[in-house]
Amino acid sequence: MLGGLTAVRPKYIGSDQYKVNGFPLIDIKYKNISFLNFQEGLGINFLYAPSFRVGIAFNYYGSRDEDDSDQLHGLLDIDAGVDLGVFGTISFGKFSAKLKIRQDISSNHDGLIIFGRLGYKTSLTDKLRVNINIGATFANEDYMDTYFGISNVQSLASGLSQFNAGSSIKDFEGGLNFIYPVYKNWTALTFTKYSRLLNDAASSPLVKVVGSKNQLKLSLGIAYRF
Repeated sequence: MLGGLTAVRPKYIGSDQYKVNGFPLIDIKYKNISFLNFQEGLGINFLYAPSFRVGIAFNYYGSRDEDDSDQLHGLLDIDAGVDLGVFGTISFGKFSAKLKIRQDISSNHDGLIIFGRLGYKTSLTDKLRVNINIGATFANEDYMDTYFGISNVQSLASGLSQFNAGSSIKDFEGGLNFIYPVYKNWTALTFTKYSRLLNDAASSPLVKVVGSKNQLKLSLGIAYRF
């Protein structure tokens, strides 16, 4: 499946300002062995059955630049990079669960995150399908201090108070995804996600003083299925 998405999302994690951009929608599978898509990355299934999967995947994460927002002035750039993840999913009818552990391999933040999600799939009409998801993310100190910590040097440059961020549950999230076939092989999709930053992520001056704990992402797109 190939197409495009237009997304509205925060300028950085914890921002109260939003930006609009577009990017390609790619969902490619080779049998039950490998896959490439914008949500799961590039990966291989080591174990595959109709009700469960276990595998590894490479995921791309974007950069955070000082010129992305006035609030980031003095906090230095964080380069884009790649992390390597191990995942497992299991389903029970319309319900599913997923656990994924991701480790940065680009040495930009050297962080590790653990993400867990529960999902429910159903049909609202003969054509309209909806996926409902809830999840939470744990991040270690390297990740948290990179994105939410403020060093003494950064404090002097930005005017924000110095802050050390430790390992903790970073956020809790909920999402709704709608899928609707519009014409032959063409499908319209929407992805909506709300997340609430928690613990040291929410306490960081970058969020508490100049940003927001509440994060909303909305994507609209269309794709062609081969």
